[in-house]
Amino acid sequence: FDQMARELLTAEGPVDEAGASYFYKVAGKPGEMASMLSQVFLGVRIACAECHHHPYDRWSQTDYYGMTAFFQQVSFRKAGPGEILTAEGNPLTRHPRTGELVPPTPLGAENWESASEGDRRVALAEWIASPKNPWFARNLVNRLAAHFFGRGLIEPVDDARLTNPASNPELLDALAAHAWSSAI
Repeated sequence: FDQMARELLTAEGPVDEAGASYFYKVAGKPGEMASMLSQVFLGVRIACAECHHHPYDRWSQTDYYGMTAFFQQVSFRKAGPGEILTAEGNPLTRHPRTGELVPPTPLGAENWESASEGDRRVALAEWIASPKNPWFARNLVNRLAAHFFGRGLIEPVDDARLTNPASNPELLDALAAHAWSSAI
């Protein structure tokens, strides 16, 4: 699952040859890409933070735009009869209210060294599929529980937030730790 996540996040090249690039076709804007990625791979909904800090959740606009910054480089360009997915340049992301620059930062990552050169999605993909990310393994085991038992430990499965705790947090934590020790 971690390999699939890395390949999907870092997709590039001719769309017809790189099937994972269709992820980026579905979500046409950087904010939509960040929201969809967070919901699918982290089980976290951040779309509301585009406009405001939700009073009952932890994600702020800075968190939202920190994730969005990873996808500012992504674009499609025409190439013959098809399109090519690229991640180029060094576009800046600004907080819409303060105007301050927001560096590419994964959700909740502390002491993050911002990806300054090259494709920012590579650094995000490494973080997504690493034990330093507290949501990836929990999301995976929650989705597997939902598949096999008809209900996840967190329901809905893509809505892990402070006000929607797991029905059995100890079990979810133990399964997530086991997933990492078994090399997701």
